[in-house]
Amino acid sequence: MSQYQSISHWGMFPVAVIAPYQTITCETVVYECGKIRLHTGLKACAISNGEGLMATDVPLSKKEYQLLEYFMKNQGVVIPVRQIMKNVWGPAYNEDSRQYLLVYLSKLRKKLGFDIIDNVTGHGYIMRRRDV
Repeated sequence: MSQYQSISHWGMFPVAVIAPYQTITCETVVYECGKIRLHTGLKACAISNGEGLMATDVPLSKKEYQLLEYFMKNQGVVIPVRQIMKNVWGPAYNEDSRQYLLVYLSKLRKKLGFDIIDNVTGHGYIMRRRDV
């Protein structure tokens, strides 16, 4: 027997009822930046074709997703490298791991097909809206 007593659907998202008075729901936010859409409930990223009807799914690793989500939450803000590392890589971050940021930014740029994250020399990085 499963730990879930029942599964029902509320809107588009499944809701698992574990006990008579406990319900688990997903808090969902959809971030948009130009043609990019990031759905936090589904942990999914898609790029719109511009007409709003069709979108191309972009497969992301867990760390790529976390990095993109952090930038999308902070659109238009120059974020220092240390802050990015601390918030995406957590307490395991150290000065020697900055190279990871460069590698993951490169992977994101390739997967998205265009560059929406710019380097601000001496200050950090910024996500800018581009409708490319």
